[in-house]
Amino acid sequence: MIRFFAHGFRSIASGSIWYWLWVSFLLACSLIGLNAYAQQLAHGLGTTGMGDEVSWGLYIANFAFLVGMAAAAVMMVIPAYIFKDKEMHKVVIFSELFAVAAMIMCLLFIIVDIGRPDRLWHLIPGPGYFNFPGSLLTWDVIVLNGYLLLNLWVCYYVLYKGFKDEVPRRAFYIPVVFVAIVWAPSIHTITAFLFQGLGGRPFWN
Repeated sequence: MIRFFAHGFRSIASGSIWYWLWVSFLLACSLIGLNAYAQQLAHGLGTTGMGDEVSWGLYIANFAFLVGMAAAAVMMVIPAYIFKDKEMHKVVIFSELFAVAAMIMCLLFIIVDIGRPDRLWHLIPGPGYFNFPGSLLTWDVIVLNGYLLLNLWVCYYVLYKGFKDEVPRRAFYIPVVFVAIVWAPSIHTITAFLFQGLGGRPFWN
């Protein structure tokens, strides 16, 4: 397993000059965003310009977009595993990886939109109170993390077996794929609950 992850990091660290220019550009954008988030943590969500009248911004807009993109990955999986399209198997792993990346970004957008991520421990049963199903945030935690873990397992298992030049055992990942297909519509309920849970705002809801 250590060799698998080491090989992955070596693959990430190798590329042409254009690859490194692109990585540098993305890193610069990330640092700019991190600095802006540090300002938000220090001075509050007021720095975003959001308030009672404008309760949504780029955070929720990007969240809604990425939720749709993550669920769209199922459209690539269904032909491959339900209709047994062999050609689609070539791109299924990319759609699964895309779903993982989209879910991670969704979770990050929720965290930055909360304003006080240091209070997330209140969601942990025991020290805090999970408040399921009374809280929309707890539904987010279950649905998003569940979909992330399902896709993460499929990606890890298939890639790991490919790294070892072994054929993946279908019993170890096909059931998870079908659970992920059934799970995918549930992540759209998050945006549905979000849209109906807030009062109507002109030109917004």
